[in-house]
Amino acid sequence: MPIPERITNYAERGLSRLLSQFRGKPNWTKLIQIMMDRPDGYSDAHYNLQEIENILYDLIEKRFLSKAEGMQLDLIGYFLGLARPHGLNDEKYRTLLRNQI
Repeated sequence: MPIPERITNYAERGLSRLLSQFRGKPNWTKLIQIMMDRPDGYSDAHYNLQEIENILYDLIEKRFLSKAEGMQLDLIGYFLGLARPHGLNDEKYRTLLRNQI
C-alpha cells in the first residue's frame, strides 16, 4: 500500500478553496486560519489540522522498517523474532532486522 501524500499546508489550501465571494474577506480568512492553524494563546493540548496530519502520517510511515524508530523498530523486531540486543542503536538494529528478512 503506497503512503498517501503528506499535506503540509492546510491553511493555504483552505484559503485557496474559498468561494470567490468569500476571498479577501477578513472574517472568512481568519475563520479558515483558526480552523487550520492553532490560534495564538491556545495551550499545547489543542491540536490544529496540520499537527494531526503530521501525527497520523508518522503513524503510517513509521510502520516501515526504513522509517521506524525506537519502540516501532522494537515491535518490528518482535514480529521477526529478533529482540534488540542491549545498547544497540536504531541504525545497527535496523541492519540486523534487514538481514533477518
